[in-house]
Amino acid sequence: MKRIKEKIRNYGGMLLLSSIVVSSVTSCGSSIPNTKTLEVNDVYIPGIASEFIEVIDGSYELKYKMDGETERIILPIKLRLKKDIELKNPGMGYLNLNLLDAAGVTFGTPELEPDGDKVRDFLNSEVETEVTLNFTVDNSMFGLKEGDAAKIMNNAVNFEFDMTDISGEHPNGNTTSQWDGELDLNDNTKSINVDNKGDIMDKAKDLNNQAMEKAKEMQEEAMKKAEEMMKGAF
Repeated sequence: MKRIKEKIRNYGGMLLLSSIVVSSVTSCGSSIPNTKTLEVNDVYIPGIASEFIEVIDGSYELKYKMDGETERIILPIKLRLKKDIELKNPGMGYLNLNLLDAAGVTFGTPELEPDGDKVRDFLNSEVETEVTLNFTVDNSMFGLKEGDAAKIMNNAVNFEFDMTDISGEHPNGNTTSQWDGELDLNDNTKSINVDNKGDIMDKAKDLNNQAMEKAKEMQEEAMKKAEEMMKGAF
């Protein structure tokens, strides 16, 4: 009887060990790479920012981190300021990037975002300044969904910027913000967009007043017709 119990105990131990091995193999088989090297050159930057900043060609390490329930993808990128922006306190409200597969297609996942304060410091620096910015995305609300991290870490080979804008204060005190366009920094045109704002607002106010007057006239006309119909009924 004692021998039978020992055999059962040994058999149970073997089953437990087997289950642990199978679990480990499955876990390893479905694991996500912690790092991946991206070799890039001539990274596309759309709009206004392409005149002032560029991505330095070379190798970049895409990183995957798991902290408890939080998944995070990080891509440190080195940028160079190649031209003076000529605005006071320049900032960039949008400098997000998309990761791309071998076909140059995005993964349909949320974009990676940088630290806004570091971007402002960079734009306020001297020409030829180089800075490394960490672009990140995680699985918080509206972030990575289940399976996104594995898809990205296994297939990403490049990246591109989606949209850029630069805002700041002109020497004359006016502010401007340009999206995906060209910012003419000649002295004669520095306030062209801002100077037109007053005219645009005045026109909008005139149109609003005209619409209100027309609505008032239509209401009065409708009331008159209603009164006439009431009188005719009696």
